[in-house]
Amino acid sequence: MTTSPPPPHAPGSIRFAAEDGGIVLHLTGEIDSATVADYRRTAPRDAEPPARLLIDASAVTFMNSVGAGFLLEQTTAARQAGVRPLLRRPSRAALQVLRLTGLDLLFELID
Repeated sequence: MTTSPPPPHAPGSIRFAAEDGGIVLHLTGEIDSATVADYRRTAPRDAEPPARLLIDASAVTFMNSVGAGFLLEQTTAARQAGVRPLLRRPSRAALQVLRLTGLDLLFELID
């Protein structure tokens, strides 16, 4: 009997949603070059990331440097406004990449 390889992680998605009077960026599944490219292809061209932004990374199953760079890009406006971006319940996969790159220090981690 042969064993099959484990199934790949779920494809990733990135979406904005209004929540409790604010904007939340929800990250799900694999946050990699394909997911970021898909988001950029479908996002409105004139959409600027808001200065007040909460990022929910609780459902991230994989993140690479492209995903980390995307988070950095999306939170630039907040940092320029002197606001530390909020990162809600980052998964182990997301937190590992952010810690390895030192980007975790740019976020306020919340539950």
